[in-house]
Amino acid sequence: MSTKSNIRIIKFLLWVSLAMNALMLLVLANHVEKKGGISYLRKKFTHQSYSENSYEGFYYKMKTGTFREMPADSNAIIILGNCIADYCDWAEMLSNPLVKNRGIGGDDIIGIYNRVNQITEARPSKIIFMLDPKDLTFRRSVDTISFYYEQIIRSIRHKCPDAGILCVSMIPVNNAWISNDFIAGINERIRVIARENNADFIDVNHILCTRTNRLDSLYSFDGEHLNGKGYKLLSGVIRQFIDGREITLPVD
Repeated sequence: MSTKSNIRIIKFLLWVSLAMNALMLLVLANHVEKKGGISYLRKKFTHQSYSENSYEGFYYKMKTGTFREMPADSNAIIILGNCIADYCDWAEMLSNPLVKNRGIGGDDIIGIYNRVNQITEARPSKIIFMLDPKDLTFRRSVDTISFYYEQIIRSIRHKCPDAGILCVSMIPVNNAWISNDFIAGINERIRVIARENNADFIDVNHILCTRTNRLDSLYSFDGEHLNGKGYKLLSGVIRQFIDGREITLPVD
């Protein structure tokens, strides 16, 4: 093979490498922006908690702005939460056009608290509240998460006294980044908060987790977020609540 041919091959490989690196950077930048941009990176590397004024990421502002322009009505069924709510097309999954998804990926308990008035203004008929362990990645305590969780449920109950409220348990993970003991502690608090505010509580961990109380790999692609099978199983439980039936969990 001639020297010129070798040079052409090397140049081609260099361009391919540059293109792949550029693509990876674009994917990473998009992911970081959805999580909150520079503020997300700052919290990620310093382990600081969000403050009430730190929600300046593009994705959060875009979603809340969009929600503002398409208000729900009193017949609406609201899915409220963060990634676990956002990453599913609930209206299609539940075959119900009244279902409105108000989840924001990368959001946490304070962000949801800051926008709960958007939810209650329409006086929806039912609200399903679910959280993934985002707060724990920012080293929030069980007490802090529980405090804001209770404020959210109290606000919903006060402003929507006739609404049905379903509190879904926080699902344990199957990785080394988050403590499932913390999640168990949060779920016990959620159970009490639901009972004290005339809301329903459902522990879906019995159907989504292994016998060691870790998220079953059958229902997750990364040990933290649900996949299609996981959402399908969860939606079956939520459908019972929407239909006004007694909630029963599938038997293994």
